[in-house]
Amino acid sequence: MRLRHSISWFVMLCLAATVCSAGTPSPADLGALAREAFASGATPGMSIAIVQGDTTLFVSGYGYASVEEKIPVTPETAFYLASTGKAFTALEVQLLAAKGEFSLDDPLSKLLPGAALDSALDPNKISLRDLLTHTHGISGRGPVTFRCAFTGEGTGEELAGLLRFHPPAKEGRSFSYSNLGYDVAGLIIDRKVKGGWRAGIERDVLTPLGMRRSGPRVSRVSPKDMAQPYERGAVGFERIRYGKRDENMNASGGELSTAADLARFVRVHLNGGWLEGRSIIPERVILESRRKQAQQTRQFGEMTRYGWGLGWDLAMYEGDTLVSRFGDFPGFRSHVSYMPSRGIGVVVLVNGGGASAPLADIVALSLYDRLLERADVVDRLRNRLAGHGTDMQKAAEGIRLDRERRAGRDQRLPHALSAYAGDYVNPQFGRMRWTTNGDRLEVTMGAAGCTAEVFDASTNKMRVELTGGGSIVEFEIPPGGARATALKFLDAQFTRSGS
Repeated sequence: MRLRHSISWFVMLCLAATVCSAGTPSPADLGALAREAFASGATPGMSIAIVQGDTTLFVSGYGYASVEEKIPVTPETAFYLASTGKAFTALEVQLLAAKGEFSLDDPLSKLLPGAALDSALDPNKISLRDLLTHTHGISGRGPVTFRCAFTGEGTGEELAGLLRFHPPAKEGRSFSYSNLGYDVAGLIIDRKVKGGWRAGIERDVLTPLGMRRSGPRVSRVSPKDMAQPYERGAVGFERIRYGKRDENMNASGGELSTAADLARFVRVHLNGGWLEGRSIIPERVILESRRKQAQQTRQFGEMTRYGWGLGWDLAMYEGDTLVSRFGDFPGFRSHVSYMPSRGIGVVVLVNGGGASAPLADIVALSLYDRLLERADVVDRLRNRLAGHGTDMQKAAEGIRLDRERRAGRDQRLPHALSAYAGDYVNPQFGRMRWTTNGDRLEVTMGAAGCTAEVFDASTNKMRVELTGGGSIVEFEIPPGGARATALKFLDAQFTRSGS
């Protein structure tokens, strides 16, 4: 499927040579590059913004926010940002620290008293800075991460108590990226700000920056103003369930924003906290956010990540430092980055997930190439697109074969659907509800839900998609029994609730 519809307009806050120097590519040049990338058909919709200094050089929308309703993407279309939201949470924490609410080096025992950790972990030796730099030493696999990202269930006190079920990280106190540190930071903010981390980010970040179409609440955005999620299927794009509601928007990835708004976010970082002639964020906060706080060595496409600041990856791209924060979630990919030494930044948002998602980085890096007047920009873009096209074709073939295998499975369960329906509870992960819907079983866990399919009828195993990918649920039905008494999911035992 190739979507040709596009809407573009330019935000030119200053046409003077002091901003658009002789070497700066024109908006037409930048737009042509983005249009060629979008014409590859790799995503249903895309929105971009390009920043230089305190100017938004170019913003544009391409394709559709909703293919079915033919709603076009514009620079004001809200995309779910996923882990790009960590940059917002880290900034809010720094601003609270600047006001004297706490210190980044205060221990967890002081900031979250009563929180229970695994016996091998010491809350006196884990600081708020450790949480923000992924050096806290707590495994990201466990009920707190699951609940925050998917089900949205649990009070702050309950989540703090569930931390004890997260074991020590295999990497020890070395950098290990996960959502958990930011989830816990959110619990700390909740105790300091009336209304919690959502209200704090709205008050301290979004409102001062004039990011009027951004926020951590899905319920406040009209569906017609939101990009809908799509995944590349065996043939073309397929719309998938929107996996976010207010309750599972979280401090590790809980923001909706637009390309136009994110341009303002990048500009304030490029300009030491200043925006349109006003000091919005203390300069020391901005500088601290991009100071190397932890060592990492990870290759991410063409970028070499060498460090982590506060909410930002620090990477090298062809000799230039790139401060970046990306986000992935089913149906979405966000790329937000800037080069401090060059005074430029790029935002790319797409509503094609899975195999489509790398397009965001392809577009962003190609725009940097153009801004920096590197040689063979168009050829490099086309080579990237060709490689990405091959990868998408392989992924589509894999999906086709997987669906063929799944379609070939015997869907006749040994018991009536009513034998599986009911509520099943695990103290760590919460409540799983199974209901019948015609000849199918539906499953929900808080904000997460899907239609189940039979994985292995002979062993009462079902396949569900509650966490962005397939997982297996195994029901336990006693010999001679009429219905399931328990099930296993994520290696956890769930017991039937009620009679």
